[in-house]
Amino acid sequence: MGPRFRRWFGQDLVWGHLIVGRQDIHILREQLKEGVDDDWEYYKNAISFAEMFYGKIWMQQCVGVHLLYMHGFRHNAYTTFTLGTWSRLYSVVLPNPNGQEDIEFTFFFFFRGRFTKFCRYAHYMDKVVQSLGGEGF
Repeated sequence: MGPRFRRWFGQDLVWGHLIVGRQDIHILREQLKEGVDDDWEYYKNAISFAEMFYGKIWMQQCVGVHLLYMHGFRHNAYTTFTLGTWSRLYSVVLPNPNGQEDIEFTFFFFFRGRFTKFCRYAHYMDKVVQSLGGEGF
């Protein structure tokens, strides 16, 4: 398990962790039809992927699919709700400079509480993920 983080907002806690590893992104890109130029078409493919991945494999309710742009690539985030906990998983996959398997940064965030509060803190989650972009992002 990679680095862990916690942030208190008054009485509310957002916590999570980061996993970094090699990724055979070819499979994911195939499922999402990466070559699709139209963001709406890509988004619909991401929803289908989320329904399969979360609904059928993990038996979780996926309540949101989000697109992010970093380093010239599309990336995905998925919001789920299970057992009173909201979670958001960000998958940022970047090409490996040596041409081998790509590198995936998977950020996991969790929050117990009302959805409205979860939404209030989501931009902090975005900022953590966007910190991969470095200066000029």
